[in-house]
Amino acid sequence: MWIDEIIYCLMFLRVYYLIKAILLFAPTNDQLNSKRICHESQFQSSFYFQVQAAFIKYEYGAVIILCLVSLISFTLMIQIWERPFANQLETPQLGFDTFGSSMWLAVMALLNLGVTPPYPSTYVGRALTLTANVIGLVVFSLLIGLFGKVFLLENI
Repeated sequence: MWIDEIIYCLMFLRVYYLIKAILLFAPTNDQLNSKRICHESQFQSSFYFQVQAAFIKYEYGAVIILCLVSLISFTLMIQIWERPFANQLETPQLGFDTFGSSMWLAVMALLNLGVTPPYPSTYVGRALTLTANVIGLVVFSLLIGLFGKVFLLENI
């Protein structure tokens, strides 16, 4: 039983390598151009510089990717921590055996709509849900700010 959970946690590392591959092939990672600009400006190009450049150049795409990555990562984390305790609930059909029920909780937490069944039964699951609430506030305030730019009448 525990070997399944360990293998499932190792599968979660795919998200990290996916993000690393996206940043490696991103247009902001142009080695010659970025090295020249950074050398002229006298600062080092780092991971944070690449993320900031991506957010400035591709605002909408970066926020949408941030939404999807946070949704998928919280779904997997909640399923990893809550799945072993799914059979101990009074109503096992409300457990986290499926990806869909974990996705439902992650969407409810990220949108700050409140926790409906299935709800986390462990302290780690509750802490993940609270963290998803806070990150959901940040992500959706970014979305509201970006969509607010569309309705500005300064360019008319």
